[in-house]
Amino acid sequence: MNAEALLHWLLRTSLEASLLIMAVLGLRLMLGTRLSPAWRIGLWLLVGTKLMLPAFIPAGFGLGAWFQQDEGASMSEASAAPFVATVESVRIADAEHAQTVVESIGGVSESAGIISGYTLALGVWVLGALWVFAAALYRQRRFDLELRQRPHAEAPLLRALVASLCQKAGIRKSVRVLLMSAGTTPAVVGMAQPSILLPEDWETRFDERSLRHVLLHELLHVKQHDLIWNWAATAVQALHWFNPLVWFVVSSFQADRELRCDAGALALLSPTERLDYGHTLLRIQETFFAPPAMAGLAPCVRNHPTLRQRIHMIAHPTARQPVIQMLLVLTLSVLVCYSFTTARAVEKEVPAKERSREGVLAPATEQPKTSASEAGTPARSRDGEGGAR
Repeated sequence: MNAEALLHWLLRTSLEASLLIMAVLGLRLMLGTRLSPAWRIGLWLLVGTKLMLPAFIPAGFGLGAWFQQDEGASMSEASAAPFVATVESVRIADAEHAQTVVESIGGVSESAGIISGYTLALGVWVLGALWVFAAALYRQRRFDLELRQRPHAEAPLLRALVASLCQKAGIRKSVRVLLMSAGTTPAVVGMAQPSILLPEDWETRFDERSLRHVLLHELLHVKQHDLIWNWAATAVQALHWFNPLVWFVVSSFQADRELRCDAGALALLSPTERLDYGHTLLRIQETFFAPPAMAGLAPCVRNHPTLRQRIHMIAHPTARQPVIQMLLVLTLSVLVCYSFTTARAVEKEVPAKERSREGVLAPATEQPKTSASEAGTPARSRDGEGGAR
């Protein structure tokens, strides 16, 4: 794949995904809190899939049909250009031949300039993508080196609580607990070997109930493989670093996964602990240090706008409505069909412009025969005159 084709695929995919993002944001705005965290994540996964794949299913509609029609017109003009150039070259005079050669040389130089422009744009995009991904890897590497120096928690009460919550949440992996500096926000790290990070003064900062809330939230991050989704979102962000809507989608995707962990924790806790769970989140936001922003870390609390949304969900739980669920299924089906389809191949259909040009070309190709026949008429007349003489 050359530079021009790669940049065309990248820009086309980003533009189509931007239209899909606007549609998803409109749907979220209309439904508001009636849209559950699971449905929000599903919509963002649809956007992420669109950002990684172009429109590929041939159909007569879809976002890709707009771009495919433009491509069809350009392809028809390109296919008819050689025939038009042939006719014009037959009609020009010998005196204009040198001027045509000079213009062709200028066209070659202009195309060379366009190719160099495509190569430069491709280099800028590659450098931006490598910078975003390399920065994420560098931050994660430094944090992992720091974690190697942190001690493991050996308190029997804490280890027993983690084991019981793992069984309650349905987690079969062994999860260890690492002690960080005082005031560190609880978080989870490690995809192969998950570890929960707690401040070394956790005994004075948490009572038994709030500690259970924090551990359950972080264990649900492990169960739902949120660290893997973080790295997948970072890859999409690096690929489309030039699109500001993609950065917004990645931030919203992380916030909605926090909401999903809250919903899962509240489903496992008793109804009387709902308000206590919200108070635990507020206290962590107010009294603990802000967690570092990196893909390999899933903290308990991230930022203020997300926390307000989470508290609102805790205070006003979303009730399941079958009608809303059915409408969401239909809307999601329409979005999938419209976003992942494109126009049919242009080669199967001859555009009207190309057919009209073929009609113009037919008499031109028959012109040599006409001239030959006309040339043959005077010859016969001269023969006739010779015979008469």
